[in-house]
Amino acid sequence: MTSPVRPGFRDRLHAPRAVLLRVLSEEGREGKGFLRRISRRLVIEDPELPEAARVPFVYDEVDRARLDAVVVVPYFLALGPDGLEVPFVIFRSAARPPVLLRSRERFRGILAGQSEPLWEVPAGLVEADEETEEGLRRAAARELLEETGFEVAPEELVALGAPGYPCPGVIAEKQYFFAARVYPEKQGEIVCDGSPLEAAFELAQVPLESALDELARFSAIDLKTEVALHRLKQRIG
Repeated sequence: MTSPVRPGFRDRLHAPRAVLLRVLSEEGREGKGFLRRISRRLVIEDPELPEAARVPFVYDEVDRARLDAVVVVPYFLALGPDGLEVPFVIFRSAARPPVLLRSRERFRGILAGQSEPLWEVPAGLVEADEETEEGLRRAAARELLEETGFEVAPEELVALGAPGYPCPGVIAEKQYFFAARVYPEKQGEIVCDGSPLEAAFELAQVPLESALDELARFSAIDLKTEVALHRLKQRIG
């Protein structure tokens, strides 16, 4: 049976058409603070595009010194409610000011939602000396130890698929996903990073099979956590 392909549509994914952007001007690169807004005046250089698509335009993005991040989902095996051994995942609550302070006056109805902490898997930024495959594993092991107290050797972490862009229209951050099998009896001290927000956290353990349903009980889900759970489920079943 032939698949119904609309005229002009591709029937499989391929490398998209290259888009060459020329930077006419840039502001904000030297800005201070954890986050910087970079404002560029750009133009697409492609003679095959219509003239209306080749006019200069302004595009803003968010940047920071440490751009990329690691995401690590810790899991362990234990007896479930039916007496069979099943994987459990460990979550950590995170107080995110942009979420907690999301304007009630600005949004109405279904968009308003609840301003509450999120349940997330451990994650953190990659340092300048960790921009290698081995370095990414070190970063993931560090974040796991700081946020949950579980120490896992970097080489024991399992990569979970390709890296992803969480918000490519705003920031060029890439997230790298890992799984870490842990053993509850070996949990050590939770160090955190010293920030006030890190002190207000809780840990929870949930069977992997029902983890997404548990998260869905709240008004919104942390998407990197959802991706990590799906990938872990594909990996270990």
